Amino acid sequence: MRVSFNRPSDHVMILNGAVDFARLNLYKDNNRLKRVLVRADDGSFAFEHVFDDVVAFHKIPFPAEARGVTITILEVYPGRRWDDTCVTAIYLKQPPLRPRYDYESTIDAYMRLNGFDRLIEEYERRHGGAKRHASATSREATTLQ
Repeated sequence: MRVSFNRPSDHVMILNGAVDFARLNLYKDNNRLKRVLVRADDGSFAFEHVFDDVVAFHKIPFPAEARGVTITILEVYPGRRWDDTCVTAIYLKQPPLRPRYDYESTIDAYMRLNGFDRLIEEYERRHGGAKRHASATSREATTLQ
């Protein structure tokens, strides 16, 4: 499996096996990864990783950041029923490129520039949005006391 990243990463997370909470049998019925070779696309590292045979996101830390890796299957946990190897998800958690307030201020500026803020205010005025929120808050306050 070749996994490319939009920006350098120091890990990858894999949900190993066929994971379907409506059909729990699929996890053991199909092969799952047991041992893999992880190699950076730029050749800066290569190492083996061994998976525990449990349903979980398995974090594979890298010794250095990479823009992509190739994961080669070396060994599998055999399935009870089928001889195919399943991976449900490959996940990469990365910090945001910018702080949250930068995103929010960009969205606010876009809404003001395009007049969406006025449309929302007009909608709330016509449909009593602000009044509804205020009365809900006072009902909750009464209930909580």
